Amino acid sequence: MTGPNKLRAYARLGNLYFFDVHLCFLVGLSVLPFAALRDGTNWISLVALLAGYFLVHHATAAFDDITGFKDGSDARNYLNNPSYLRKAESKPLITGQLELREAQWCAWGCALGGSALLIAGFLVAPYHPIWLIALALVAVLLCVQYSYGLNLSHIGGQELVLFFGFGLPVAVMSLLFTNGLTAVAAMESVLIGLWSVLTSMYSNLHDLEVDRGNGRLNIATATDDKGYARAVAGLSILEPAIAIAFVASTTVPVLYLVALVPVFALRAMQYRKGFGAHDALLARMYGRRIHELGIALLVLANIYHFHR
Repeated sequence: MTGPNKLRAYARLGNLYFFDVHLCFLVGLSVLPFAALRDGTNWISLVALLAGYFLVHHATAAFDDITGFKDGSDARNYLNNPSYLRKAESKPLITGQLELREAQWCAWGCALGGSALLIAGFLVAPYHPIWLIALALVAVLLCVQYSYGLNLSHIGGQELVLFFGFGLPVAVMSLLFTNGLTAVAAMESVLIGLWSVLTSMYSNLHDLEVDRGNGRLNIATATDDKGYARAVAGLSILEPAIAIAFVASTTVPVLYLVALVPVFALRAMQYRKGFGAHDALLARMYGRRIHELGIALLVLANIYHFHR
């Protein structure tokens, strides 16, 4: 395989095309005051944090592909799948574009390199209490064991890892650069984590039988069809409830509730597509687009609220 093709295979191994998982950093940046953003040293920290987070996510996805290759679940879910949303080319191990040894080197290299960059980013940041560094290290250890080592996604930890892995960066950035956590940043962390979970739950709906066959424990495999539909509906309803609760009980302005109305409306469409039309993969794609829209709306609301 030529050099460019090999690089593309490594990119697919880390789900590089799922760029939306990194958009939380835009929200984190938009809640920071101008004074923090004007400091050149802070940007060194921010670049290290973003690069480290990117590499840790790449490692997590690579380990997930390694496990899926070994237990055969990726072959069953992707090979000969007629859906354009589930192409085998996105899994370089099952198509032979990468060897297992190459994938393992990539995963471990990204995990170690990403961890080093995250630690450096934390230490360069103006506020870095020991408890926050320890929390970050624990989070990294848990994330890379999503489908490897402890195999958290197989023993009931899938949704929790996704929630905290994608939701925490906004809160962490606020703590690192302002030494505090505003109600807005807290709400946005919770919502972004929930958005990641709601997207993955439709992927789990599609992979239900294969996951059950491999003994994977998550909300989908632990419930029947009606129970899972109720669980997804409950989390979809929880989304606006969280925003309403923050607006009603904290300093979060009603602006945020109004800004997120399109997200709440599209969530109902996503549910109908997944459980009404029984098109789980399309519903998952809806989830990604809703996530991207939600990030854009939060950034705009933050700019108006914090920087006008």
